[in-house]
Amino acid sequence: MNPIARYQLGPSFNSPTASPGELLLRDDPAQFFKDVERFVDLHRHMFGTYEGELYLRPSEDVFRRTSGTLQEWLQENGIDRLVPMFIGILNTLGYE
Repeated sequence: MNPIARYQLGPSFNSPTASPGELLLRDDPAQFFKDVERFVDLHRHMFGTYEGELYLRPSEDVFRRTSGTLQEWLQENGIDRLVPMFIGILNTLGYE
């Protein structure tokens, strides 16, 4: 079964379907923010902090840790509840 299939969209506050972000916030807001914080912490640990749009070349260890898909990486780090958020972000940017 497609792991994304479990994130079914339902009625929203003012619309017939919820966006992925609305669904996550409505489901368990405290856990959503903990997962976002964990994502940011992991990102900073791997890539450091940087100014501007580009960051320094990652180490070989970081390349190994991020060699799969984003969904696999989120699952490995226990934050796969963020998948719908990334689907929404990527769809907004024009990716399917």
